Amino acid sequence: MISPILPLPGRASCYNLVMPSPELVSALKGLLAFRDLPDADLEKIVDAADMRTLAADEEITVEGAPDSAWHLLISGQVRLYEILGGQNPGSSGRLLHIGSFFGADNVLFGRSARWKVKALAASKLLVLPSSKMAEFLPKMPAFKDGLLN
Repeated sequence: MISPILPLPGRASCYNLVMPSPELVSALKGLLAFRDLPDADLEKIVDAADMRTLAADEEITVEGAPDSAWHLLISGQVRLYEILGGQNPGSSGRLLHIGSFFGADNVLFGRSARWKVKALAASKLLVLPSSKMAEFLPKMPAFKDGLLN
């Protein structure tokens, strides 16, 4: 069981939530990727996912092979750098905020990528293995649609 912190839609403060509580399902439904997903399907997704905690300034490299994972930022803030052709990433990168995700294209399009992720603050990532994502997408078209929009 995992305890993420996620702002509830329409509220400025954060609450400690244990998955898959009705409050967490409600909060996740406020995110575009989950907006049209039935609660029962959303509960299956959070049950199959793990939580990864990053300390401020911690860096990880995420292998983006088709057997990697989809990552959703639950709390904090991270900068995402794509590593191209085995080269070190540049100094820019994409700033991700709560509700942002990466890694979906590995399963959706069979794309292989490597990412370097640096936490700018203590952060939590909901991590869904690609094998589970590949299992869920054909059964949950609203999830796939949310990821593509």
